[in-house]
Amino acid sequence: MSTLKADTIQSTGGGAATLTKQSPAKSWASLDSSGGSTTTFHGSFNVSSALDDGVGQYGFNFTNSMSGATYSCVGCANDNILYNVATNWPGVPNGYTAGRTGLGVYSDGDSAYIDSDVTMQVTGDLA
Repeated sequence: MSTLKADTIQSTGGGAATLTKQSPAKSWASLDSSGGSTTTFHGSFNVSSALDDGVGQYGFNFTNSMSGATYSCVGCANDNILYNVATNWPGVPNGYTAGRTGLGVYSDGDSAYIDSDVTMQVTGDLA
């Protein structure tokens, strides 16, 4: 039996190695947007920027694009169990593409889109 220990693993191009053939998340973000501000990330991976696409509507630009727009995206609103979250939905301005995804938060109680802290995770193949 062997043990491999390493502080850093690099790709052949010299950058950080990424898992491209397995199924872990290829992108994720946790966004402080309950006050309408989309500039504060709690944390993120493979997200270059987040956009406020309207009340309760958020866009996420990937640092490294997906291979196409058929990836899986899961989103969550952190404020209320009566919120419905739609991901990868065409209602997001500019839609979702290999380089961008979006989500919307709809409040059943208010019958309207509503700002909320949100999280999202994307799985699929990187380009």
